Amino acid sequence: EIEQTGATRVMLHDYHFYAAPRMIRAAHPNVTLQQFVHIPWPEPQEWRVLPESLVRDICDGLLANDTVAFQTDEDVENFLATCRAYLGSRAQVWERRGEVEYRGQNTTAWCNPISVDVADLEALAASPEVQAYKAELPCTEDDKVIVRVDRLDPSKNVLRGFQAYWRLLERNPRLHGHVRFLAYLVPSRETIDEYSSYAQDTLALVDLINERFGTPEWQPVTVYHQQNRTQAFAGLARYDVLLVNSAADGMNLVCKEGAIVNERDGVVVLSETAGAFEQLHSGVMAVEPLDVEGTALALER
Repeated sequence: EIEQTGATRVMLHDYHFYAAPRMIRAAHPNVTLQQFVHIPWPEPQEWRVLPESLVRDICDGLLANDTVAFQTDEDVENFLATCRAYLGSRAQVWERRGEVEYRGQNTTAWCNPISVDVADLEALAASPEVQAYKAELPCTEDDKVIVRVDRLDPSKNVLRGFQAYWRLLERNPRLHGHVRFLAYLVPSRETIDEYSSYAQDTLALVDLINERFGTPEWQPVTVYHQQNRTQAFAGLARYDVLLVNSAADGMNLVCKEGAIVNERDGVVVLSETAGAFEQLHSGVMAVEPLDVEGTALALER
C-alpha cells in the first residue's frame, strides 16, 4: 500500500503492531512512522513475566518509529525506563527530553491522551433514538441510579463493581427500592475461556443480587448485554453515579462521555488506575479498584 500510494507518513495503533514499525522501516527507510499505544505501559519489573528476548524485540519494534505516543505521563516514563532496563548500552535514553537513540535513530516518546468530540456527543445525546431509549428506562425521577458502560472484560473489573453494590444494599436497607444499577455490558472475546467464565460469573452475581434484594415491584440490577452505544447514552444521561472501577485502563472514554452528556449533576466514581484519572482526578471520586469495601463506601457517599 505504501508503494502504491507513495505515502510518506504511517500511523500505527496499539499493541497488535509492536513489531510492525521495524518491518516497515526496513522496507521503507525514509517513511515517517508514529505509533499510538492505547493501553497502559507497565513498569520494567512487570515485563519479567515474558522472556527478556521478547521484551527487547518489543522495544526494538517500537523504537523504529519516529515518535511513540502514550495516554499518560506515567506510561511515557515506564516506556523509557523499560528501554533503559532491557536494551542497556545499546540505547541512549534521555528521560527529561523523552528521547531514545537506538540503532542510529532518535525516537521521541510523548503523552497525548485521547479525547472526545463534545459536539458529536451532545448531538447524539439529543437524538430521537437516545430520547426513545431514555423513555424506556426502568427508573423513576425519584430513583437514584448507578450506571456503568463497559466491555464485559476482566480488566474492566465489572464483577467487583457488583460486589460493591451488594455491600451497599446489605448495609443500607433504607436504599432498597430506591437505588438502581443499570449496566450496559458489551460482550467481549467470548470464545476465550477466561473471558467467557468471567462473564458467566458476573451475570450469575447479578441474578443473586436480584434474588436477594429484589421484590415483585423492584429489580435492583438491569443488564443490557449487547453492543448498543445509543442505548448506553440513555443511561449516561440519567446516572446519579457513574461507576468506572477498571483494574487497568489506558484511558477510558466512558467517564469523559458521561460527564458531558449527563443531565442529573451526576458524580463519577473513577478508578485510580484508569488513564483518565490523571486528567480528571480533581473532579471525580477516586477508588482503588481492588478495594470492594472502599468502592461500596464511595457509592454510598
